Amino acid sequence: MAEMICKFFINSGKIDILLIDTYGTLNFWYALIISQLANWFKIPYVPILHGGSLPQRIKANPRLCKMIFSKSLKNIAPSGYLKEAFSGAGFPTITIPNFINLKKYGFKKRIVVDARILWVRSIEDVYNPAMAIKTLAFLNKKFHNVSLCMIGPVKDKSIDECHSIVKKLDLSDKIEFKGRLEKSEWIALSKDFDIFLNTANYDNTPVSLIEAMALGLPVVSTNVGGIPYLIDDGETGLLVERDNAEEMSAAICRLIENPALAAKISTNARIKAEEFDVGKVMEQWKNLLGD
Repeated sequence: MAEMICKFFINSGKIDILLIDTYGTLNFWYALIISQLANWFKIPYVPILHGGSLPQRIKANPRLCKMIFSKSLKNIAPSGYLKEAFSGAGFPTITIPNFINLKKYGFKKRIVVDARILWVRSIEDVYNPAMAIKTLAFLNKKFHNVSLCMIGPVKDKSIDECHSIVKKLDLSDKIEFKGRLEKSEWIALSKDFDIFLNTANYDNTPVSLIEAMALGLPVVSTNVGGIPYLIDDGETGLLVERDNAEEMSAAICRLIENPALAAKISTNARIKAEEFDVGKVMEQWKNLLGD
């Protein structure tokens, strides 16, 4: 926070428009303070809405949200989910999706799917990493050749629950925790996997899912927040209820036992991901900010 404030004052005389990445948890308070400084210095600002929990924040702190989002030049939602929530609360909002550089994501069509599973998020409670391990346990009862690779930095004590479940269910030879990897590293690693899991309790339009879709990995995800706006169930991925590892394992079984379904989802997911290429999204930013 101190660094953000210092950077604001150092650059305040050179700023035409201030872009503020905005989330619903701790970062919300950062966005509140920076937006009020922008108001004080009469600098136009644009909150870029990332957090899937932001609709809950609107309900919990309506006055503070009004201070940020009613005085902004525009609020940018990366999905219809947040656009609906913010427009419904009376805040001027437009949709500009998250983007990727599609050239960096080589497509591999998954035709024969095995239970080789990739999970890429921060190891923290909001992303429910334990659900991925519980899903693996269900699959291990049915298939011999199952594996789960979890990539992401440890952010809270949910890692302790993960290790506890692994030990209790004797899954240590089926799972690998890679920690934080550079994007290029996990993209290269993804070639060895057939399914991408997203187990989040709250979510918006995560770039990691768009990346997985671009790579041709069939995505099995919880149906929370903005995910149903990104994934069409049965067409570009499979959706399950939040915190239901048994349902998630059943969805994975569908992919393993129906290669045609996996191939269809793999192909359709890549086509969907092409909508998020940086070249297309950049035009929308140019229209907002000018050339």
